[in-house]
Amino acid sequence: MNETDSNTINGALDWWKTIRPGSKHDSYKGERAELRRCHSTTDVMFIPSYHLLLEKTNADKNNSELLHQLAAIAWVLSWVDEETDTDFAKSLANTDPQFSQIRFRRLLASDNWDDLGVQLIRALKFTKRRANVSDIIKSILRWKRGSARENWALSYYGSVKEE
Repeated sequence: MNETDSNTINGALDWWKTIRPGSKHDSYKGERAELRRCHSTTDVMFIPSYHLLLEKTNADKNNSELLHQLAAIAWVLSWVDEETDTDFAKSLANTDPQFSQIRFRRLLASDNWDDLGVQLIRALKFTKRRANVSDIIKSILRWKRGSARENWALSYYGSVKEE
């Protein structure tokens, strides 16, 4: 992980702690709801708290790919109510009802930020909105490099219950 990734991860974690439920920043409660009503990463970019995320991560505003990654992060994290320590893919393998292997393969096949956001939000419903926030941030940042998908596949299939 390079220094830019580390700064982005730390900034995004700090951002989530600001907007999460029960934070002392009540002013972001409405914006969190607005983020959850979005239908795409482009929609996310019109929400003021997304721009707070850009500020906290010191994002290069000329890097369109990064801007969409951060929009996906904001969109997905707006659905997380509680942080856990378990790898997200492993937690999906142990949900009740189980997050099916078919759904998991659909998630891994996501090849654009909008589809990935939709699939992750659906997955969060299975975990009752609990997730390893750091793992989600790192995975979205590495999604198109392939390493996140490989790590998630190993974690999920290593923990999955028989269907």
